[in-house]
Amino acid sequence: MIPPVLPGGGTLTYEMFFYILVTAALVVHAPLSRICAPVMIGVAAFAVIATSNGFANTIVLEFLFGIAIGNAIPTLQSLPPAVSIPAGSAAFLLLLGIPVGGDLWRPLTWGIPAGVVVAAVVSAEMTLRHAMPLWLLAAGNASYATYLTHGFVVPAVFILCARSIAFDPAGLAATIIVSLFVSAIVGQLTHYVIEQPLMLRLRTTRPVSTLPAPG
Repeated sequence: MIPPVLPGGGTLTYEMFFYILVTAALVVHAPLSRICAPVMIGVAAFAVIATSNGFANTIVLEFLFGIAIGNAIPTLQSLPPAVSIPAGSAAFLLLLGIPVGGDLWRPLTWGIPAGVVVAAVVSAEMTLRHAMPLWLLAAGNASYATYLTHGFVVPAVFILCARSIAFDPAGLAATIIVSLFVSAIVGQLTHYVIEQPLMLRLRTTRPVSTLPAPG
């Protein structure tokens, strides 16, 4: 597979593949899991058998985790926070401590804990949403724009910092913190200046002309 120009383009390729399957499910009026599950399991199985560096990758199985979470939202939201918050916290700690173990093992080592974190957040949303600060909600709204731009921002910050500070543990920690803040700011600007206007334009229904066409 030809590497994309955008640093995060590799995962975006799989995201577009998922949207194609979603479109197919809508066209044939079939449940999403009935279309996605066999295709993605087949792609993952091919990745295991062929072990190629092409499109096939077991990462596609993680989309199935997302489908399962989406289908289980009513059940998840009925769980008490005393269950969801400890489960999500434990899964997050596992993500910090478990190595990915290569692409073949990623759905198990990272995918399942990440899925538990997302499920825990969905479960606790109704309870915690009133306590969420506005800046955190704004960061969530701009998260996709931040994801698309951080691959350019982080290297630029590291290059600039390398000219003025030493990359000892303290300097590296400071550079990482600066990268996080700058990435968040650039993501917010991209969200408000580019993403929001585009989304508004796409959602705006244009009036249909009732005038007869010229003969």
